[in-house]
Amino acid sequence: MAKIKSWLSSILLDRNIYWLGIVSLATFTLAYQVTLPIHLQIGGVLDRPYVVNFQAPQKEGQGRYRLTRTLSMLVLPGLGGGVPRRVSIRSRLATPERPTRLSIEIQTQKIADRDATAQWQTDTYIIDSGPALSAVNWVITFFARPAEGQNAKKIAVQKNSKVAISDVLIEPVVNVGGRWEAANPIDPRRFVVPGPMQLIVLTAAVLTLYVLLVALQVQKRWAVMVAGAALFAFALLLALARFYLTVFSPTLAMIVVGSALSVALAAPLVPRLYHIGGLAITRRDLNPVLMVFFVALVLKLGGAFYPQFISSDLLYHQHRWERVLQGELFFLTSSPEFGNLDIPLAPGYYVFLAPLNTLFQERYLILKFASVFFDTTSIFFIAYLAFKFARSARVAWIAALVYTVTPITFLMLSAGNLPNIFSQWLLLALVVVVLGGYDHLRDRRVWLVVVFLYVVAGISHIGNLIVMTTLLVTFAAVLMLWSPDAESRPQARALLLAVVVGATLTFLLYYIDFTALLLSEFVGLLQKKFSGGLRVAGTLNFAKVPVAISNAVIAGGLLGTVIAWREQPALLKRALVAWFVSAALFVAIAQFAGIYVRYNIYVLPALSIGVGLGCAWLARRGIRAYFIVALYLAYVIWVGLSFWYVRVMFAYH
Repeated sequence: MAKIKSWLSSILLDRNIYWLGIVSLATFTLAYQVTLPIHLQIGGVLDRPYVVNFQAPQKEGQGRYRLTRTLSMLVLPGLGGGVPRRVSIRSRLATPERPTRLSIEIQTQKIADRDATAQWQTDTYIIDSGPALSAVNWVITFFARPAEGQNAKKIAVQKNSKVAISDVLIEPVVNVGGRWEAANPIDPRRFVVPGPMQLIVLTAAVLTLYVLLVALQVQKRWAVMVAGAALFAFALLLALARFYLTVFSPTLAMIVVGSALSVALAAPLVPRLYHIGGLAITRRDLNPVLMVFFVALVLKLGGAFYPQFISSDLLYHQHRWERVLQGELFFLTSSPEFGNLDIPLAPGYYVFLAPLNTLFQERYLILKFASVFFDTTSIFFIAYLAFKFARSARVAWIAALVYTVTPITFLMLSAGNLPNIFSQWLLLALVVVVLGGYDHLRDRRVWLVVVFLYVVAGISHIGNLIVMTTLLVTFAAVLMLWSPDAESRPQARALLLAVVVGATLTFLLYYIDFTALLLSEFVGLLQKKFSGGLRVAGTLNFAKVPVAISNAVIAGGLLGTVIAWREQPALLKRALVAWFVSAALFVAIAQFAGIYVRYNIYVLPALSIGVGLGCAWLARRGIRAYFIVALYLAYVIWVGLSFWYVRVMFAYH
């Protein structure tokens, strides 16, 4: 408690906090003075964050639109008040034979009450007075009702009254000689009233970032520079792409604060867990990994909770979880991983999350948070391997960063492959136990932990069961054929025994009920393959490694492993060989049989460690080599972030 009080006291006495707060508020207020025209294409791929109670998008020729319901809204937070604006709305009747009257309000101010026309028509309204002028947040409400003269059928058709809306244009205007003309985006004669909530939450995000960096022992001048860069980015978005930020800024601020608190929890917990694995680590060495953890949380929670984001299979898993909670544990799914065959959908992930259902009612949110938790905390397993064997903080944080920003991790969240994310987490935990406790594999407690993790992972996803078994068997085989010392073969035999026992228990616990089905499907797959009848639509394209792992990471991982080979301990060398060989086997199987077990996410930890090894080796070769490493990592980050941007903004729309 005394440490917390001392830390809080040092923060409150830090003048940078107050200067950053003042500069943030002033900068965001200045950014609000830039007022650009705003064009919303209703029914377009980017309208999801703003439309409320509209029908699904529809196409008409090259255009798109949405139909209103009786009451529909466009929610535009953080617009800024005090500026005369021209609002142009393009609309028509949904059905020509059903006359409809349309009322439009901004806040509580009615700006239109007219009959909708049969053809597309653009109507323009000037907002130069009233509540709409002063409001910093706009809600444009569309109320559709039967047109006058339809009173006899008014009640019957009330629920069917609707209007098609295709475009809304909002632009600042100025009165010149009694005429309203388009205003300049920046006009020193006017003052745009900023949204108070926007200023508060964005400033809170900037200050939280600064406090976190200082807590992670970053020099204050660098912490100010990084926080200042975030401030500048927010201000730029406020000025040039306001609604992309303001529609999300309160949630973003909560994510930043929550992520910082998660780092605060991880800081004392991770070293204790590492100590159990026989690894002593200083806070100074761990801090860069904690910073990567923070970045991962902000990126992935931010993307997952951005209102434009759609996760294709999230509702599917929510329904499966509900079935598991009702006691149904055995069901099938058609999987593109296995040539669209019917395979068992193992329930381990849903069973693991079941206790959370008693604490929280929002299952959809639980699944979102859980997927990001398992994805982001995976980096601590990778960092453990780097600290334990490479004995380098640089290797650890670079490997963690590469794993975080490689496209496949974003793709798993976007596609909603939640059991895959969970089973990947379990696989990494299992690898950490096997490698970290390798000298004690014959000890009963360690051996039982290996078996337990194997079984839990095995009943969480059948694809993970296959890759996990292949990796462990390959690793044991490599150790027996290429033993680093006399103790390796007995430990390898203990590992093989754990795999055999774990596989047997997994089969008896779950897969035994699907034996006949799996044999039938496998035989049918081979028959189709050899008869030339197997066609797996989309599977091979999705399975191509460069689609989900950039060529830079593949090349960097393999090359880094080679150039740093001599410096690495024998056990890590053999583990990486087993990882790459088993992954290559699945690449061949995918090309031959169309069976794809998402080997790209499975091999990514090994590639990430390889990149870390190579970058650390190169960075020690002088300033030019250091510059090359920086450019390489910048490119890897760019590829990942651009991929995530596309998945968040455009995927499944």
